[in-house]
Amino acid sequence: MSDWDDLRYVLAAARAGGLSGAARALGGSHATISRRIAAAEARLGATLFERLPTGLRPTAAGRAAIRAAEAMEAEALALERAAAGMDRALSGPLRITAPPLLTEPILAPALLTFAEAHPEVEITILSSNELANLHRREADLALRVTAAPEPSLWGARLAGLNRAVYAAPRWAEEAAAGRPVDWIAFTHWRAPADAPWPGGRVAWRFDDMAAALGAARRGLGALRMPCFLGEGDPALRRLPGPGPEPYLDLW
Repeated sequence: MSDWDDLRYVLAAARAGGLSGAARALGGSHATISRRIAAAEARLGATLFERLPTGLRPTAAGRAAIRAAEAMEAEALALERAAAGMDRALSGPLRITAPPLLTEPILAPALLTFAEAHPEVEITILSSNELANLHRREADLALRVTAAPEPSLWGARLAGLNRAVYAAPRWAEEAAAGRPVDWIAFTHWRAPADAPWPGGRVAWRFDDMAAALGAARRGLGALRMPCFLGEGDPALRRLPGPGPEPYLDLW
């Protein structure tokens, strides 16, 4: 069977687990999804889904159809990406995804230069810690801080990032005098190197780096952070001691 248009309804129903979810995903009606799945079953001469009270469950033939649909979808998306890459006119929409903390210090200055040179490009910034799916064209370009980018994506390592310990001036003075320093812990860093220095104590814990950075600026304590956040920030000083140390890469 080579009719991708019918198979995409089968794929949407499998992903949604039912006709209603598929209808929402494709912008059609419940009846349309049901009719297109029935057409696919008639073409194949096989039942693709068991109709259960809880939704749809693929049969063996259905699972084979889903695999074929996924392969067709991948080829269609690859063609879209290739065609977009061949369009050399710098105009139209450009969607960029980046973590929020990268947007102001790294992305914004580069985008200003780019926008002045290419005013016909309509830029949308998806500033989120959630990873947009580049394969599905949720974004065209991503900035990611990682040690291991996805092997299925094409990209370039822009720079290696370092990190060090920063705090408001009063805590920097305490550290320089050899006195204990209150520590702000970022809960997503678990390595022993993230523990406070001897004599210090963890006074605060944050699960969001933007919030932790704001707390450090307000003088709540010392925080280990990427150097691109701490260097040049008038509210922070780098504490004496170990560092900067290698962190992750910017891709």
